[in-house]
Amino acid sequence: MKLMIHLIVGSFALSLAACGSIELKPEGNFVRIVPTTPAGCDLLGAVSGHQGNLVTGPVTAQADLTLGARNDLVNGAVALGADTVVLTDPLPNSTPLSVGYEGRAYRCMSEQVAIR
Repeated sequence: MKLMIHLIVGSFALSLAACGSIELKPEGNFVRIVPTTPAGCDLLGAVSGHQGNLVTGPVTAQADLTLGARNDLVNGAVALGADTVVLTDPLPNSTPLSVGYEGRAYRCMSEQVAIR
């Protein structure tokens, strides 16, 4: 019985520890988020970033949901080889349980320059 209680408490603590924000990939430091479509850039595709759901949303701070959604958006741009993201809406789609961003990914610079 004591072992069962330890397992339950340990599982709950582990699930809470996993409720921080989504990690930014190292290459994400070279991606900028801008409000308007930049001139002379190549469109690579649509990207979206989301964090939170019915299970993790209630136990994740709103700041972590927002940061995680932005990191997820930038990570999606990294996967496309982009260095710039234009948000399709400057405000996130958010509920008390989740946050989401939508955007378009572009390649604008020929060299990588750290943005963050």
